Amino acid sequence: MLRAELSRGAPILAGKSPLPFLRSGPATSRMRRSARLLVVAATMLPVLAFAGYTLTRAYDAYRAAEESRLQDTARALAAGVEAQLQAAIFSMRVMALAQIYDGVVDRTAFAARVPDVAAALGGAITAIGRAPGFPTLAHTHIPPTQPLPQTTLVGSVPAGLEALRLAFDPGEPVVSDLFDGPIMSGLRFAAAVPVVRSGGIDKVLALSLPAGALQPLLSRQDLPRGTFATILDGRGRVIAHTAFPNGERTGHQVPDWLRSLPGDAPRRLVTGANWTGEPTVYALERVAVAPGWQVMVGQPAAEQGAAARQALGWVGYGVAALLAGLLVAALVVRVEGLAAVRREAAALRAGRDEVQRLLSGLPAVLFLREVAPDGSSRLLFADGDVEAVVGWPREAAAALADWDEVAAPGTPPVAAATLRALRHGHATLDWQARQPDGDWTWMRTQLRRLREDADGGGEVVGTVVNTERERTAEARAIAAARLASLGEMAAGLAHELKQPLQVISLAAENAVGALDNADDRGARRRLDRVVDQASRAGQIIENLRRFARGSAEPGKVEPVAVADAVNAALGLVGSALRHAQIAIVRDIADPSPVVLAARVPLEQVLVNLLANARDALDRAPHGAAPAVRLRAERLDDKVRITVSDNGGGIPAEVLPRLFEPFVTTKAPDRGTGLGLAICHGLVGDMGGSIEAHNDAEGAVFVILLPAAPKPGA
Repeated sequence: MLRAELSRGAPILAGKSPLPFLRSGPATSRMRRSARLLVVAATMLPVLAFAGYTLTRAYDAYRAAEESRLQDTARALAAGVEAQLQAAIFSMRVMALAQIYDGVVDRTAFAARVPDVAAALGGAITAIGRAPGFPTLAHTHIPPTQPLPQTTLVGSVPAGLEALRLAFDPGEPVVSDLFDGPIMSGLRFAAAVPVVRSGGIDKVLALSLPAGALQPLLSRQDLPRGTFATILDGRGRVIAHTAFPNGERTGHQVPDWLRSLPGDAPRRLVTGANWTGEPTVYALERVAVAPGWQVMVGQPAAEQGAAARQALGWVGYGVAALLAGLLVAALVVRVEGLAAVRREAAALRAGRDEVQRLLSGLPAVLFLREVAPDGSSRLLFADGDVEAVVGWPREAAAALADWDEVAAPGTPPVAAATLRALRHGHATLDWQARQPDGDWTWMRTQLRRLREDADGGGEVVGTVVNTERERTAEARAIAAARLASLGEMAAGLAHELKQPLQVISLAAENAVGALDNADDRGARRRLDRVVDQASRAGQIIENLRRFARGSAEPGKVEPVAVADAVNAALGLVGSALRHAQIAIVRDIADPSPVVLAARVPLEQVLVNLLANARDALDRAPHGAAPAVRLRAERLDDKVRITVSDNGGGIPAEVLPRLFEPFVTTKAPDRGTGLGLAICHGLVGDMGGSIEAHNDAEGAVFVILLPAAPKPGA
C-alpha cells in the first residue's frame, strides 16, 4: 500500500498524509511496525489456535488409540484364557458323567481310565468328597493299592481353594485361585465341576493344572515394545507374565493399589505405579469363567507419552503436516482396531482348536441335538473318539443317519430318549450296538437338557460311552459273590438235602415191607411221602441251580412276588439259620407285595443280608433269643423290604462307609467286604435303593424297589 502511494506521488514525504500512523519519523516507524505485528498476529492467531487445537486433539486421539490397543489386547487375551479354562471345565463335565462316580468311587476303574485323560489335559484329576474335610476319594497320582489321605484339607479351606465350596453349593463349575497342592507340590489352579446325581451333589471332580499351563498363551502374543501382559488370580497374584516366561514372578502380589480396586467392573483402564514405582498405564479385563481372575496389559506411561509426542512432533512444521498427522493417527486407530480383532479371533480359534483336540482324545462321543416338540431332533455337533467307543470308523459313523441304524432290535429310539431328557432334565439309555463284524457291544447314552423353549422344544447334550468291559467286570464280580455265598452255604445245603433223602430212604424201606405184607394202602402212603420229599429235594436243587447260574439277561426287570424271593433265599440259607438256633420271623402280607426287579439278583441280595445277620448273631453276646425279621409292605409306587436282627447293631465308625468296597466287620477269614457293595449295585441297577441303620436291638437294612403295577391299573 505504501509502495503504491509512492508510485502515485502522494504527498507523504511532506508530512501531509491524512493518516497519522503513516507519517514519517521515529514514532511513525514504530507505529508501522506495530501495525504490521498486529496484522500478522491477527492473521496467525486463528491459524495457531486451530493448529494448537488440532495438535491437542490429535495427541489425545493417539493416547486414546494407545489405550484402546491395550484394552483390545487385554480383551483378546482374556478370551483366550476363558477358552482354555472352558475347555478344562467341559472336559471335567464329560468325565463327571462316568458311572465310576455313582455312589462310592471305584478306585480301580478310576486308575484304569482317568490318568490317561489327566495326562492328555496336562494336569492331575482328583475326586473330592463333601465337607467337613473335603476327603480325597481318588487321585490320578495315587494308585488304588496305596491309601488315600484322610482329608484333602485340614481345618478350614486354605486360600486358593475357596471355590470348592461353590462347586458343592450352589453346585456350579468353578475355577480356583493359585494354591500349593496338598498332594502335588508347586503353585497350581484347579477347574472343578460337581458330580450331580439324583440324590444331589456328594462329590466334586477337579482338574488341577500347574500355573505354567497358561504361560504358552501369553508367549504367543506379539506385544509392542515396552508392553507386558499378566494373568492374575482372584487375590491379585501372578499366574503368568510375558516378562518372566520361566515363572520367576508366579505367585507374587501385584502392587497394593491395584489389588484395592473395586472388583465389580468387567474392564477398566487405570494409571499407577508398577513394582519399581514407574508410572504405568494398565488395561484390566475380567475372565468371566473364573470369578476374580483378570488379564492385565500394561505399558509405562513415559513410553506411551514419548511415542505420542514423537508421532505428533512433525505437526509443528505446518498445518499440512498436522492434517497428515491426524490422518496417520486415524489410520493407526483403524489398523490397531483391526489387529486387535484379528488377535481376539486368533485366540478364539486357538481355544476352539484346543477344545476339539481334547474332545478327539476323550473315551466318549459327545453330541448336541436340537429337539423339536414332537421328539424329532437334529444333530448340531458330535465329536470324540468315535471308533474307539462305537467300533465303527469315523467315516462310516458319519454316514449313519442316526444310532438307531446300528442299535439292537427293541432299543428305544433316540427320539424317545431325547424327549424324555427334555421333559425331565436328564435320561439314561443302555443299549447294544452292532459292530462291523456283526458282533454286539453294550453302550450307555446319558442325556441332559441344556435349554427348553416355550414351544416344548430345546437343546439336549449327551455322551455315548462303551460299557462292555464294565458290564463284563461287574457280571464277573456278581458271579464270584454268588459262588462265594454258595461256598458259605454248602454245609447248610447238605444238611437241608440230607433230611428229605433220609425220609425217602426210610419211606422206601417201609413201602417194601408193606408190599411184602400185602399192605397196598400202607405202601401207597409211603410212596406218596417218597414223591413229596423228592419234590422238596428237587426244589432245593432248583433254587441252588438258578442262584448259581444267575440271570440270563442281567438288568432285566419283571414282576416278582417278594414272598417268592424270600422263600427262595430261605431255601438256601434257612437251614444254616435254624442250625444256629436263629428264629426267622416273617411279616409279609398275603397276597405278597410285587416289585419290579430281577429275580436272581434280588434273591442274591436277600441271601447276603440273611448270611450277614447269621454272622452278626454268632458274634453277639448271649441275651435275648437270636432272631431275624423279614418284612415287606407297599408304599404307593414303592415296596419297602426290611431285614433286621437283634445282634447289637453295626459299629458307628463303620456305618457311614458300610456299602463301600472292602469295608467289613468280619474277621479276614470270614469276609472280603464286597458283599454289601455288590448288593448296593444290584439294587441300584433295578431302580431301587438300599440303606442301613441301627435300632434299639440291632441292624436294620431297608430296600426300596419300584412296585409292579396292580392288575387292571
